[in-house]
Amino acid sequence: MTKIKICGLRTGEEAIAARDMGADFLGFIFVAGAKRCLGASYAKSEIAKLNETPSSNHYYKTVGLFADQPIEMVNQIAAECDLDIVQLCGGESLAYCKTVAKEVIKSVHIKESGTQEDHFHLAAKLNQLESNGYLATLDRFQKGKYGGTGTTFDWEVAQKLAINHRFLLAGGLTPENVALAINKIKPWGVDVSSGIETEGKKDVKKIAEFIHTVRLL
Repeated sequence: MTKIKICGLRTGEEAIAARDMGADFLGFIFVAGAKRCLGASYAKSEIAKLNETPSSNHYYKTVGLFADQPIEMVNQIAAECDLDIVQLCGGESLAYCKTVAKEVIKSVHIKESGTQEDHFHLAAKLNQLESNGYLATLDRFQKGKYGGTGTTFDWEVAQKLAINHRFLLAGGLTPENVALAINKIKPWGVDVSSGIETEGKKDVKKIAEFIHTVRLL
């Protein structure tokens, strides 16, 4: 079954709704300057609401997104907010990943289209992450941004990588195109943020449609 990550959540109510609809991963952003960024104290209270509200979904995990931030800050926020996973969205090295006190997801940014050389480079990077026990998220590269761009990349690249690698597919996914993406690429999981928003805010109907579409496959 394809895993689902709902990212860029900003309230406990949004997170509870996504969890109760069947999301596997719930993402909260701590990247300074990002439009969905949360303060640590606020996030702590909202995640507490989530964890304290009973649900039949006992297998969800909370994910905190960070990018090129001091490791002490990352580990402190992860502990204070009771995060299950830390997702690193910047240029963090493998050595940096090893200092994270939680499970790690590493974002790998991909150009709109890629060459054969790019494929070999990406495959080597995924091999390195996997051999150290880390999951990757493939997302669209856009200068100056760490994710949430709402734009896709060449799915042929992801399709080739999916033959031998497990990853979350991100970048421009919506309720309308996620079935096509899964049928073409067959990723381990899908990751969505802006594609389930209306006027910059999470839309519960779109979240429900996205999750329902994935679960029908």
